[in-house]
Amino acid sequence: MPVRDDFLASTAHDLRTPLTIIRGRAQLLRRQVARATEPGSGTTPIDATALLAALPPALARIEAAAT
Repeated sequence: MPVRDDFLASTAHDLRTPLTIIRGRAQLLRRQVARATEPGSGTTPIDATALLAALPPALARIEAAAT
């Protein structure tokens, strides 16, 4: 395997875990916002206060994964 391909494979592997965490946390936040704003979606609506309380730690985890 050429050095360039080896480097790209290694870099892609190293980025995959943090990017998966970032994507998963963002998807979770999007679902929580949808549940809070669309009570007719068939799921129990989330209280807006609970949603706002969940945002800072979730955003901190996203920032940590990005760092």
